Amino acid sequence: MNFTRAITTCLRKYVVFSGRATRAEFWWWMLAVTIGSVVLSIVDAVISAATGGKFEEVLSTIFSLAVLLPNLAVTSRRLHDIGKSGWWQLAWILVVSGVWATLVVVVILSLRQFFVNWTPDETLGSLTFASILPAILGLIFAVLVTIVMIVWGIIWLARQGETGPNRYGPDPRAT
Repeated sequence: MNFTRAITTCLRKYVVFSGRATRAEFWWWMLAVTIGSVVLSIVDAVISAATGGKFEEVLSTIFSLAVLLPNLAVTSRRLHDIGKSGWWQLAWILVVSGVWATLVVVVILSLRQFFVNWTPDETLGSLTFASILPAILGLIFAVLVTIVMIVWGIIWLARQGETGPNRYGPDPRAT
């Protein structure tokens, strides 16, 4: 499968979560989405600069929303190709989101005492290392969990698919 065929296949299977996708289909699609995102971010920056910041990230946001479902669908099909459920991507999303949401709560709780006693004359210099240590440890933990989840995902998504049919459908390399 080449670049053009992968893009047309993913667009044709816009919300098809069943079946299997080869590594080539998945990775060519991801490359196309990455290139599209970078190009549209540059165009957005130019438009934003030209309009004085009135239209920030409009095109890249629309593009991200437009490719959200095909991204989820091709990832499900790719996971099916290695014999895994497409729901694993939800687990990755929930774990990473949960860790970062917890970090936000830890930061708020760590800084709560500072803000409760804060006066307009006070500077951030009154923060103590002990008061921000939970936030620092939480940040380190969140970054490490995110890295582990990304590496785990890449390892799975880069694996050779199962040879022959599996419970998710026929081998896409055989057709």
